[in-house]
Amino acid sequence: MTPKNRTARLRTSRTSPTTPRDAAHALVRSGEVTARELVEASLARIDEVDERVNAFTLVDREGALATADGISDGDKRPFAGVPVAIKDLATPVAGMVMSQGMELFGDYTPDYDAYVVRRLREAGFVIMGKTSSPELGIVPVTEPRRYGPTRNPWNLDRTPGGSSGGSGAAVAGGMVPIAHGSDGGGSIRIPAACCGLVGLKPSRGRISRGPDLGDAILSTDGMLTRTVEDCARTLDVLAGYEPGDATWAPPPDEPFANAVGRDPGKLRLGLITQPPIKATLIQTNHIEPVKAAIASATRSPGVALACSASSSPAMRFTLACISSLESAPDVRPGRPDVVDSRDSVMLSPLGTRSAASAVPYVPRERLSTHAPFIGRSRRAQAGHPGRLG
Repeated sequence: MTPKNRTARLRTSRTSPTTPRDAAHALVRSGEVTARELVEASLARIDEVDERVNAFTLVDREGALATADGISDGDKRPFAGVPVAIKDLATPVAGMVMSQGMELFGDYTPDYDAYVVRRLREAGFVIMGKTSSPELGIVPVTEPRRYGPTRNPWNLDRTPGGSSGGSGAAVAGGMVPIAHGSDGGGSIRIPAACCGLVGLKPSRGRISRGPDLGDAILSTDGMLTRTVEDCARTLDVLAGYEPGDATWAPPPDEPFANAVGRDPGKLRLGLITQPPIKATLIQTNHIEPVKAAIASATRSPGVALACSASSSPAMRFTLACISSLESAPDVRPGRPDVVDSRDSVMLSPLGTRSAASAVPYVPRERLSTHAPFIGRSRRAQAGHPGRLG
């Protein structure tokens, strides 16, 4: 294994690392393209653009090629030969440095895989390396001091969001078609909005956090992809109970991929017209984009808008549940038989955004010690990448 190599090289594959999962796997399965060619295409793209984007903290060139050479024509695994990247935050990959974005952890290198990584390998994915995260994944931008800022491939002066910003930039930049991420308060959803991707934070207990964690009330593993179908099919291979899990979501009645293309029925958007938590907004220039998005959505057939001015304790409790799912009524310790339909509901209406999401934005005002962070957080959550720095 070597650190990321920026030496430029020619693309040798007949396909691209942005090829959708089904197409890429079909090419490998038919023998038209080898898994090695897919990995070489991914490495060539990383060499071409990542010196400017800075999505990866480590590229496992030798390991990826060796894994690809072990995948033969006709491999029936759902993602055989497909390149994938792993977020460098609380997700051990055997033999790869896990820094959490900090100098504090040095070159700590686990000798085991997280369960989510093991499932990715078993599905046939080829792990290309680790992607950048801010220190401990705390902020919604990806600018760790150890590795420097990750840039948005649509506009190199803008952030890809965070904390899964490295994974978002890797997919948006065409370096890999799918990347692992994790999300507690928007760390998958913010980069998806900033980079024009599909991002999913699954329900608590849907994907195991083991073996290091038996449960996590806030953060869950998920993925960033270019299409809804890739997102759903990845969830199908990652979801499921693992020994040691304290809580788990019950298995779905059918594969999540079956929800793709299905009419979701009438959709209802919720809008809180008054803040449920008493606070003074330092910056309000994120409001207009939100209003515009709501106006656009409500013009779509079958979409209704429900407004609430409530700031009651019940509303605050609801917001807490939306963020952490800690009190979700259908996820219970030791109850694998309870029906849970949230994931399929979340998948049905998902859609991608265009490059127009990376538009210029009014620079934040440094009105207090916390204003820089609050300003970037508000803009990232509204899907408008802020400037780096």
